[in-house]
Amino acid sequence: MSYFNEEPSLTLARLLPALLLLLAGACSEDAPPAFVAVPGGSFLMGSAADDPAADPSEFPQRRIAP
Repeated sequence: MSYFNEEPSLTLARLLPALLLLLAGACSEDAPPAFVAVPGGSFLMGSAADDPAADPSEFPQRRIAP
């Protein structure tokens, strides 16, 4: 009997979030330009106000939501 038959709770629905995390940031260079997998959801775009290495074009930092 395989491991999956002994553990019926290991379904695709439970494994999919872990798979997406593994793929996040993976780079595909099949054809230019290169693409990076980004998980869905909101994120902060821009630099923090106290970042001394930030370019002025990176301000203000803001939340981007779907």
